[in-house]
Amino acid sequence: MRLPLFLFLLVAMVHTAIAQPDQKQPAPVSRETALDNLLSERDSDKALEAAIIDARKTGISQQAILEARFLYHVDRREDKAIAAMLPEFLKQRDLFKLEDSEIFGIKEDWLAVVE
Repeated sequence: MRLPLFLFLLVAMVHTAIAQPDQKQPAPVSRETALDNLLSERDSDKALEAAIIDARKTGISQQAILEARFLYHVDRREDKAIAAMLPEFLKQRDLFKLEDSEIFGIKEDWLAVVE
């Protein structure tokens, strides 16, 4: 007699758990989508920071993130922000990897930006 009651309660619990709406978290962003969002963001610093967080979660290199931040400030004509990035560019200068670059085709283009 106890077994059917137990099964009934178990089925009821499973049904209740399935029937309740999930409080879903946003689906993870693919690397390609994160990179596209990062390179195209121009709306606000807050939106850029969100794109950077997603990019880091998907394994996009710090170099590519720096390049995207550079483009963001260039497109917004924020010269002071670009100048403030100089220490990061100098630090990355010797660590530059062409395979990690998302906007430069050759290392000399990267070095020209640093200069």
